Amino acid sequence: MAVLCVDGGGTKTAALLVGPDGAVLGCGVGGALAFVDSGGEVVRQSAQDAVTGVLADAAKSAAAPGIERAVVVLGGGNSVEARDAVSGAAGGVPVEITGEPQAAAALARVEGYDAVVLAGTGVIAVGLDGEELRLCGGLGVFLADEGSGFDIGWQAVRAVVRSFDGRAPETALAECVPHCLLGQDLAPGVTRGSHRRDLAGRLRLAALSATRVQIASLAPLVSEVAAGGDAAAGAILDRSGRELALHGIALIRRMRGRPANPCVAGMGGVFRAGPPLRDAFRAALEQGLGDVDVVLPDYDLILGAALLGVGEEPTAAERLVTEWPATQVRLRTCAAPSVPGRGLSIRDSFAAVQ
Repeated sequence: MAVLCVDGGGTKTAALLVGPDGAVLGCGVGGALAFVDSGGEVVRQSAQDAVTGVLADAAKSAAAPGIERAVVVLGGGNSVEARDAVSGAAGGVPVEITGEPQAAAALARVEGYDAVVLAGTGVIAVGLDGEELRLCGGLGVFLADEGSGFDIGWQAVRAVVRSFDGRAPETALAECVPHCLLGQDLAPGVTRGSHRRDLAGRLRLAALSATRVQIASLAPLVSEVAAGGDAAAGAILDRSGRELALHGIALIRRMRGRPANPCVAGMGGVFRAGPPLRDAFRAALEQGLGDVDVVLPDYDLILGAALLGVGEEPTAAERLVTEWPATQVRLRTCAAPSVPGRGLSIRDSFAAVQ
């Protein structure tokens, strides 16, 4: 019997079917499973796509094995819907819902990390203090998430508006960010004179109407512009790297059994943003902790879900980690999800915490 391992995010769900020996028998993807405001149908279809894909992939090489149980790592929200949807898609198997910190901790234990900083749309960091898990961040866009994809995107919007006023240098972001949020190219001179207030107002409304994921989708634009030498974009990435490092520094300093030579890992899509961010992350950790090992593994949380699925059994865990590059390629070739999900807009999210 195999274990269905699922990483349910706000834009995409990744799923693996894992045998007791750590062999990945099938891969599948679906749409949003977490932070979905459009009701149970999106969650149900996302789970159906992921599980159907897993079983179809497994059947290519052999008869699809039975699923004994499922482990679902969920970023937040929709936990009851996600549990029921995955269980239903997998034939009624029992489902364990767990969080991103637990999946990150599983990776940390196998790889020997003292702390893991997870940076995607949001940020959460996990530290291993003996048997105790310590957390930093993960409090959402209005209280934390500095250094996240959302934060990078939001800072890009602010950098554009500041450049309109002359409070910050001109930046190439002033062309690509409005195009992305407003869906149109700017007319010549629109950033000057009376036009700038109109443009700033439209950018504000577009940003407030966007979701966390849509704002975070601006982060790759910042990376692209920074790679071309844009000072404003480079400064955003530098700041992001240093903010992410603060998560790791805070965790290590709070540990009762603080390691003499801690190992801090940076994981998630934000760490693929480019050298300015990664270099700043490494430099700030070294400045704050002194003798520290900084690693940037190309792991995703679905690997942590799989490790939880096999119970971190040493032989199975070693196989999962060793074969991760091939598994990652297989996941990237899976069919795109059939139903996209939309999370709460920034405006609605703000209203929800009032």
